[in-house]
Parts: sequence; C-alpha cells; structure tokens
Amino acid sequence: MESIGRRIRNERERQGLTQDELARKMGYKNRSVVSTMEAATELSLKKVKKVAAALNVDPGYLMGYPSKKADVEIPFDADLKKAFEKLIAESYVKQVLSDTEIAIIKRYRELNDDQKQMILKMLDLK
Repeated sequence: MESIGRRIRNERERQGLTQDELARKMGYKNRSVVSTMEAATELSLKKVKKVAAALNVDPGYLMGYPSKKADVEIPFDADLKKAFEKLIAESYVKQVLSDTEIAIIKRYRELNDDQKQMILKMLDLK
C-alpha cells in the first residue's frame, strides 16, 4: 500500500506544483515541511487536513481510503475564476455567489491557519 507521503508527492506532482509552491499554499515559508511530509508514513489529522486543503483533495484520499477527489478541481492559481465559472454554470451557485464573493473565497483559501482564525473571529463565526 502506498504511504501517505507518497500520495502527497504524487498529487503535488500531478498538479505541477513544486515543494516550495505547496509549502506557500499551506502557509509555510520553507519547503522542508513538505519534504518531511512526503517522506512520512504517518501524519497527524491536522496536517493531513492542511495539505489536503492546499491540494484541493479529500483528506481520506491522502490517507488511502477509497474516497474520490473533488469532482471539480479548483486550482489555486490564475485559472481559479475559470474553474468557478465552470462550477457556476453546472449548479445553483450562480444564483448564490457574486464575483466579489468568489474573490473573497479565493483570498481566504490563500491565508494560513492563523489568518483564517482571525477572519472567522472578526465575522463572529468562531
């Protein structure tokens, strides 16, 4: 069975990301964190969730469970708006989210965990 570290590396490479790019998406400045994760055979659930969010995959997928990746992959780069437009065209989201709200979601996903917690507190959601 493939290790969690191997699945992380395979998914990162499939998405064309470097270790540095993935580290930045996870809120880290140094790729050594990603390198350590990719060598691991076990990770805490918190770390699994963090890397899964950065790669836009289900945490269960990284842990080796028979789960599917997201049906619509939303990249964290310049193609984000195009991916959202595809999703909008296929669902009711077009009626619910404005372009501004989509931009807010994009920016939120780029934040590290501490920044996300600060935003949630400001909005009285935590």
